[in-house]
Amino acid sequence: MNQDQNLLSVEFPRTVRGYSTASVDEFVKDMGNRLSALQEELNKRDQACEKIQSELNDTRKQLDDYKSKESAIANAMVALQQQRLSMESEMDSIRKRAEQDAEQVRSAAQSEAGSMLADVERKAEEMVLQAKAKCDEQEEKYRQLCDSFMITANRIRKTLEAQMALLPDSNSELPEFGISAIASDVDSITQAA
Repeated sequence: MNQDQNLLSVEFPRTVRGYSTASVDEFVKDMGNRLSALQEELNKRDQACEKIQSELNDTRKQLDDYKSKESAIANAMVALQQQRLSMESEMDSIRKRAEQDAEQVRSAAQSEAGSMLADVERKAEEMVLQAKAKCDEQEEKYRQLCDSFMITANRIRKTLEAQMALLPDSNSELPEFGISAIASDVDSITQAA
């Protein structure tokens, strides 16, 4: 800006036949204004350039970080791939051993199941025979219980009929109530029983 101010304040020596002072002053002033505008534009662009340079530096740092992370991820993926292959191989061998063990267990279980089946069938027959015997026993007890019930029911029926016979008819007059009448009624009921 110092140069702009010098440019705006430049004075030329005066001569008799020289340029018009007012025109030169106006031209110098116009050029000074243009230079000032250009200097401002240049300053703005310098600031923008510095900002872009700063952003570029930040972006480069981020890019370097991403590259290091990418490298770490790639290394981790290679390690995981190697582990996966190792585990698949180990799992194949474990599966083969498990299949062999399962076949041995299956064979042993089938032979044991055959002998157990025979024992279970024998025990089942015994249980069926025992259940039939118990069932027959329970049926006999039920028949006896039914017979006993019928005998008791007949006794109760006969007792009730005898008691009903002692009751007066519905058309007859009611007896007098007194101590002697109640005592004779009680005697007749107890004799009938």
